[in-house]
Amino acid sequence: MKSKILISIFVLTSLWSAAQVGFNCQYAPGLQFGLSKVKSDITKNNYSYRVGMPVMLIDYVSDRWYWNTDMTGVFYMLSATNKSKTKEAQEDLARTDGALFGFRMGRMFGEKDNLGGDDALRIGFSLNAGYNQVNIDSTKLSEVSEAYSYGSYGLGLVVYKKFKEFHTMGKIGYEVIAKKPVKGKCIYLEGTLGMKIYQKFGISVMPGMYFRSFDKFNDTDKKVKSSLLTLRFGFTKFF
Repeated sequence: MKSKILISIFVLTSLWSAAQVGFNCQYAPGLQFGLSKVKSDITKNNYSYRVGMPVMLIDYVSDRWYWNTDMTGVFYMLSATNKSKTKEAQEDLARTDGALFGFRMGRMFGEKDNLGGDDALRIGFSLNAGYNQVNIDSTKLSEVSEAYSYGSYGLGLVVYKKFKEFHTMGKIGYEVIAKKPVKGKCIYLEGTLGMKIYQKFGISVMPGMYFRSFDKFNDTDKKVKSSLLTLRFGFTKFF
């Protein structure tokens, strides 16, 4: 038991040790603006709705490590307009395109001769895993069930670049939906721009795009595509 505790402390400590470059973006809480669009064979129509706030998300990168903790789905409460061909009605829908718990862990690589310089560059890969919930057929908030929750796993590419006082990060990844009888995949693109305001503290902006495709739903060949576009603002600590 003691050895497990010591190993855990060592791993957590190593995440912050020797962090000569990077930043820690805190979207907990933060601001988020965005729009989700769904094209569904189940309902035979397309509809869209705006995402909710606040956001619970931490995005961290240093010279050695990258990690991301995402619980945005816990807070998603959506107000949407169902854009069917027959009518338009505004309803409270289930939370969508959000992780009830998502985690990414990655290792950063690159030359260390200029870690503290104005043009530091790091590249790495991440392993992703999560438990998510998505609203794919305009179900009302009061009627959402376990059918709309699923696990996921995947890989990601992370690039960090420093431009004098600005810190930037780009992420692209591919995830597989891991729940039978639902089959699908997700491709995500995220960018981060951070700027110092006072000493080591500042703000960051994170635009993101998430494209989910459900190729098989509940033992049927029904196809659902979900596109989520977001813009997040949060507090940031720089190294």
